[in-house]
Amino acid sequence: MNVVTEESDKCQVVLRVEVPAEKVNAEWKKVLSQFVSSAKMPGFRPGKAPASLFESKYADEIRGQVIGHVIDETLGEVIKEKALDVLEVSEVEEPELGKDRVLKFVAHLLVAPKIDLPDYENVEVPMDDIVVTDEHLQMSLDELRKGYATYEPVEGRALAMGDFSVVTYSAKLDGVPLKEAFPSAPPVLSGKTNFWLALMEASLLPGFCAELVGLEVGAKKEFPIVTPEDFPINELAGKKLEYEVEVIGNNQKVLPEWDDELVGKFAEGKSLAEFREMVKGNLEKGLEERVANLKFETMCKHLLDSTSFEVPEGYVEGEANQNLQKIVQENLGRGVSESLITQNEGNIRQAAYSNADQSVRLRFLLMAIGQKEGVKVEEKDLLEEIYIQAMSRQMDPQKFADEIRKNKAIKTVRDGVLFRKTVSLLVDKVKLVPPQKTEA
Repeated sequence: MNVVTEESDKCQVVLRVEVPAEKVNAEWKKVLSQFVSSAKMPGFRPGKAPASLFESKYADEIRGQVIGHVIDETLGEVIKEKALDVLEVSEVEEPELGKDRVLKFVAHLLVAPKIDLPDYENVEVPMDDIVVTDEHLQMSLDELRKGYATYEPVEGRALAMGDFSVVTYSAKLDGVPLKEAFPSAPPVLSGKTNFWLALMEASLLPGFCAELVGLEVGAKKEFPIVTPEDFPINELAGKKLEYEVEVIGNNQKVLPEWDDELVGKFAEGKSLAEFREMVKGNLEKGLEERVANLKFETMCKHLLDSTSFEVPEGYVEGEANQNLQKIVQENLGRGVSESLITQNEGNIRQAAYSNADQSVRLRFLLMAIGQKEGVKVEEKDLLEEIYIQAMSRQMDPQKFADEIRKNKAIKTVRDGVLFRKTVSLLVDKVKLVPPQKTEA
């Protein structure tokens, strides 16, 4: 068998294969024998007609099956012999089967990139030991209480940061009401009536709430606000908006005291002391997860900064399309109109593509490390992953497993498990070290 291998960029390999007649003839006899034993031939009992009759009557069918079988078997042998990490067979050009029964075909393969893995055994993260303090615990308990807070009118003082004020306001752009000058502007930007506003720097627009501090209920005020240069709505970035605001009311949030009744809303049958321990345990678990995330982010940056290799264009394109869909759905979920999304399509598409290449590169890096480290995906790992995915989709696990096998998606599930196990292995390798102290 003669094989010529041609490697091109973007992880593409072309195989030009010539299969000798001996192998084709052997397959031809096998296929012909199957036709003789199973196909019907008028005037003959099953299996008694001469093979030459079948070879003549079913010539095209036999030829097609022989070519398909030989190509499949030969490709498998060549891929194994040349140790190619094939992602997919992109195309097999029209094969040539000569009168001498020598078969020639050209196969286009997409292969995994060749990666020279960097050192990943000595990655460090400068970090002091972090523990859950009583202050952290109290802050968390206060956050839980906020869900059962009440709001009481503020009397005897002006508006202050932290209040919850009721305001009616409207905005103008160049003297024209914003909702007329820019119809697709979000209503919360152009104006609201009896709107509950938390007086915080992050509310509405930078500097808006600060303009209200010191006002009394019933007061009115006009003031300009210049939107940030990086404002997400490009057409309004860096624009001066003139606001007219009337303070309708002012309230303060009152948190309930911790007692058995409030504890019962979160953990029935638990005492306050037991509940505090539960919350502390959750905080410690969350802290461990944040540290693990930081270690993984550091490892990812190290791997990406230390390597350079090409990845398949189709994979990057697919990743970018997924990013694009995610960004659009997130914006729609925040109430951004479809027309505004369309107006900013260029920026959204740029954001979608910006991280696609790195995401794909990282995935191949992790797969390569998993193979090097001998990370194994056992049957129980697959079953557990299938069960988890089935539960998230509210499907019967067995039906979901059958669907995965039907769609030949078991490799995708296996790769996902391998990815996560490799991530866990790498996180464990990252070392936490004390930050270097700078001398005064």
